[in-house]
Amino acid sequence: MSDKRKQASKSNKIYKIIDHTRRYRKSITASSLGELIKIARMLYNIPTKTNITIVLEQDEIDDEEYFATFKTNTNLMILYGNQKWIVTETKTSKCDFFTVDDTDSKKSLNDAQYQYLKIKSLICSLKAEPSRISLLTGADVEKLSDINLDNFVDVISNGIFFEQLKESLSKFLAEKRQVHESIDLLQVLTSNTNVQLM
Repeated sequence: MSDKRKQASKSNKIYKIIDHTRRYRKSITASSLGELIKIARMLYNIPTKTNITIVLEQDEIDDEEYFATFKTNTNLMILYGNQKWIVTETKTSKCDFFTVDDTDSKKSLNDAQYQYLKIKSLICSLKAEPSRISLLTGADVEKLSDINLDNFVDVISNGIFFEQLKESLSKFLAEKRQVHESIDLLQVLTSNTNVQLM
């Protein structure tokens, strides 16, 4: 492989591009903003003379240096014509001020209601701060991995958030299992070493 090809493949990144309605999502591999716009124009069937804007949240991306700072799998939105970026939910979402008190909830609810509220609380917590995923117990991660979107539409109105949540949870669960397997292996090796030393 030539040096130019190696360099090009290193600089290519995958971006998740959604339309302004957030209904259509496409993965695009590109090494520059110009290339991304060219491919997006083709995939979304946008006429050549129509201006295209790529945004991250509500910030327009019009600079190659800024674009180069994005990690692979960054979610971006494509806007064209008179389209504008809009917020997906109102400020007062179904998650605001929502918590489950274990002691009181267990007394007043049946098990199914309690489990539903517990999962809803976990989802709200992750929506507010996605990094909390690292604080979840294995049982909570498994519960969240098995949820059905239809049961939580009042909390998860954004399908992309749901997809990303499920993907992150499965990766996190796999990593947790791998750590537990490594610890188990170390314990077996340690106990075998102790037996041999005696």
